[in-house]
Amino acid sequence: MGITRPRWIETTQHGDVTIVRFTEQRIVQDRNIQEMGQELVGLIENGGVRKLLLNFSGVDFLVSTALGKLITVNRKIEQRGGQLKMCELSPEVRDVFKVANLDQYFHIVRDERSALEAFAKS
Repeated sequence: MGITRPRWIETTQHGDVTIVRFTEQRIVQDRNIQEMGQELVGLIENGGVRKLLLNFSGVDFLVSTALGKLITVNRKIEQRGGQLKMCELSPEVRDVFKVANLDQYFHIVRDERSALEAFAKS
């Protein structure tokens, strides 16, 4: 059995920041959300990621059930002394965070450059 490649996310590195982009435009199915969550947690637990930037530029729609997975990911990284930031949220995706009162819970910035600058300052 070989190493399984992530299916729902793509990662790149910028210094010590791991940037995640989602491969699906619509994050709506429970099974996909579970797998996406496992891939993100795996980056933290197995990959030792301490600075994680979730770039939502390719995501048009996100169901509220995905927020629970993102909360778990945030908790995991904070337990390891790391940080999670999000950027490039479409108005529709941002609304999902606002309705759930999570737009203040997560560190959401406008764009990737601003997020990387925020990591550099912390």
